[in-house]
Amino acid sequence: GQCGDGTTADRWRPVQVSGLGPRVTLPLNIQPSAQTGSLDLSWATTAGQYFAIEYSTNLANGFIPGPSNILATPPTNIFTVPATNGGYFYRLRF
Repeated sequence: GQCGDGTTADRWRPVQVSGLGPRVTLPLNIQPSAQTGSLDLSWATTAGQYFAIEYSTNLANGFIPGPSNILATPPTNIFTVPATNGGYFYRLRF
Protein backbone atom coordinates (compact mmCIF):
# COMPACT_ATOMS: atom_id res chain seq x y z
CA GLY A 1 0.00 0.00 0.00
CA GLN A 2 0.86 3.65 -0.01
CA CYS A 3 2.60 4.25 3.29
CA GLY A 4 3.71 7.83 2.77
CA ASP A 5 7.32 6.93 2.04
CA GLY A 6 7.07 7.45 -1.72
CA THR A 7 6.64 3.76 -2.55
CA THR A 8 3.84 1.20 -2.82
CA ALA A 9 5.91 -1.52 -1.13
CA ASP A 10 4.53 -3.38 1.88
CA ARG A 11 6.22 -2.18 5.09
CA TRP A 12 6.48 -4.38 8.15
CA ARG A 13 8.58 -1.97 10.20
CA PRO A 14 8.35 1.80 10.67
CA VAL A 15 10.02 3.90 7.97
CA GLN A 16 10.64 7.64 7.60
CA VAL A 17 7.62 9.33 6.04
CA SER A 18 8.58 11.73 3.27
CA GLY A 19 7.38 15.32 3.27
CA LEU A 20 7.08 15.77 7.02
CA GLY A 21 9.32 18.37 8.54
CA PRO A 22 10.47 18.68 12.12
CA ARG A 23 8.01 19.36 14.93
CA VAL A 24 7.53 23.01 15.69
CA THR A 25 6.13 24.77 18.72
CA LEU A 26 2.71 26.28 18.13
CA PRO A 27 1.90 28.88 20.82
CA LEU A 28 -1.62 28.57 22.24
CA ASN A 29 -2.98 31.79 23.70
CA ILE A 30 -5.68 31.65 26.38
CA GLN A 31 -7.73 34.72 27.28
CA PRO A 32 -11.14 35.56 28.74
CA SER A 33 -13.97 35.23 26.24
CA ALA A 34 -16.78 37.67 25.54
CA GLN A 35 -19.04 34.77 26.55
CA THR A 36 -19.57 34.61 30.32
CA GLY A 37 -17.84 31.63 31.94
CA SER A 38 -15.70 30.87 28.88
CA LEU A 39 -12.15 31.22 27.62
CA ASP A 40 -10.91 31.77 24.08
CA LEU A 41 -8.06 29.59 22.84
CA SER A 42 -6.32 31.23 19.88
CA TRP A 43 -3.39 30.32 17.65
CA ALA A 44 -1.89 31.38 14.34
CA THR A 45 -2.14 29.07 11.34
CA THR A 46 -2.05 28.76 7.57
CA ALA A 47 -4.78 27.54 5.23
CA GLY A 48 -5.61 23.87 4.77
CA GLN A 49 -4.75 22.66 8.26
CA TYR A 50 -7.01 20.71 10.59
CA PHE A 51 -6.54 20.73 14.35
CA ALA A 52 -7.74 18.87 17.40
CA ILE A 53 -7.86 20.24 20.93
CA GLU A 54 -7.02 17.94 23.83
CA TYR A 55 -7.29 18.69 27.54
CA SER A 56 -6.18 17.30 30.87
CA THR A 57 -6.94 17.91 34.52
CA ASN A 58 -3.85 15.98 35.60
CA LEU A 59 -0.85 15.85 33.26
CA ALA A 60 0.36 12.62 34.88
CA ASN A 61 -2.75 10.92 33.46
CA GLY A 62 -2.22 12.27 29.94
CA PHE A 63 -4.57 14.18 27.67
CA ILE A 64 -8.21 13.49 26.80
CA PRO A 65 -9.38 13.98 23.20
CA GLY A 66 -11.62 16.99 22.74
CA PRO A 67 -13.03 18.63 19.63
CA SER A 68 -11.31 17.44 16.45
CA ASN A 69 -11.23 18.20 12.72
CA ILE A 70 -11.29 21.93 13.40
CA LEU A 71 -10.62 23.64 10.09
CA ALA A 72 -8.11 26.49 10.22
CA THR A 73 -9.39 30.01 9.64
CA PRO A 74 -6.18 31.94 8.87
CA PRO A 75 -4.45 33.92 10.04
CA THR A 76 -5.75 33.33 13.59
CA ASN A 77 -8.05 30.64 14.94
CA ILE A 78 -10.24 31.19 17.98
CA PHE A 79 -12.01 28.36 19.79
CA THR A 80 -14.14 28.93 22.91
CA VAL A 81 -14.03 26.49 25.85
CA PRO A 82 -15.63 26.54 29.32
CA ALA A 83 -13.62 28.39 31.98
CA THR A 84 -12.47 25.98 34.70
CA ASN A 85 -10.63 28.25 37.17
CA GLY A 86 -7.26 26.97 35.95
CA GLY A 87 -8.24 23.33 36.37
CA TYR A 88 -7.54 22.27 32.77
CA PHE A 89 -4.45 22.07 30.58
CA TYR A 90 -4.96 22.40 26.83
CA ARG A 91 -2.88 21.41 23.82
CA LEU A 92 -3.32 21.44 20.05
CA ARG A 93 -2.65 18.55 17.70
CA PHE A 94 -2.50 18.74 13.93
